[in-house]
Amino acid sequence: MRRILVGRVAVDSATLVITDPSNLDREWVKGSELEPYSVNCLGRDADALIAALRDLDATGEVVPMGGGRWYRVLPSEGHTAREIVDAAKRLQQTYGWVGAVIPISHDSLEGVQQAVRDRVGGEIPFSHGNPGFMAAVSLGSDGLYEIHAEIEDSADGPQVRSVTVAITPA
Repeated sequence: MRRILVGRVAVDSATLVITDPSNLDREWVKGSELEPYSVNCLGRDADALIAALRDLDATGEVVPMGGGRWYRVLPSEGHTAREIVDAAKRLQQTYGWVGAVIPISHDSLEGVQQAVRDRVGGEIPFSHGNPGFMAAVSLGSDGLYEIHAEIEDSADGPQVRSVTVAITPA
């Protein structure tokens, strides 16, 4: 058995996913393709922005997240998260408030983030519920990671027996 460097992968989310590439076109859903269900607000002026958003009819529940460092804002009945985004951006422009207003959708990235919330990893099912769409692993930090394969040479040619990720960034 021999070990070879297959290549490197750049990671900007401290997370690596493994899947069959033929599944991506059918299964990967981008947030921009969906209507958001909530809005995340964070940054220097998040408290002022949240106080102003609470006064709007469109604002339903406001949930402090990350120990109160940011907020998830859900729309009230009959309103949309898009209305909250638009109102938040108008308020920021009017008052010069600084912070991020991020629409949140039930997209594939959210599934990956849920799979690694324990800081280890997990499996993301196919959209129809069957297992095996992809596996996600939390790496702990961003970086350029080496991917290695264990190769067994046989009469039929080389056979990949395992794949590993060097956890220390290259």
